[in-house]
Amino acid sequence: MGETGHNGFFLAKISEKLIPEQLPKYYRRKMNIKTLLNSITALVCLITLFLIVIFSIDLSKTIKIYSLQNAERAKTESQIKTWQSITEKYKGYKDGYLQLAILEYRLGEFEKAKSYLNQALYLDPSYKEALDFQKKIINY
Repeated sequence: MGETGHNGFFLAKISEKLIPEQLPKYYRRKMNIKTLLNSITALVCLITLFLIVIFSIDLSKTIKIYSLQNAERAKTESQIKTWQSITEKYKGYKDGYLQLAILEYRLGEFEKAKSYLNQALYLDPSYKEALDFQKKIINY
């Protein structure tokens, strides 16, 4: 059935499968460590792959949001130019100044928004829409 090797351990015939119990403790331990390391390596690879997928999905969403924000910003800047040309042509047009105040506020240009709002209120101190907007941005 089997032979004794040069170290005195039982060795199975080549044609038979080795059963872990037939191996000396040292080799069984080595096999268990190797199996454990292979499992850990596979787990690390799976986690890495999972993180790559998650980050690529998140990056894709971020790029899409950034593109939409840039498109919206470009649209708002175009509207500002239009309203600026209108207010240059019609200096007393309070609605134009209010629109500029709202658009600048959307872009986060709070000082410009206040300046345009003040111009609208200068033209009509009782301008209801401008007064309502003023209440909204008073803290900026």
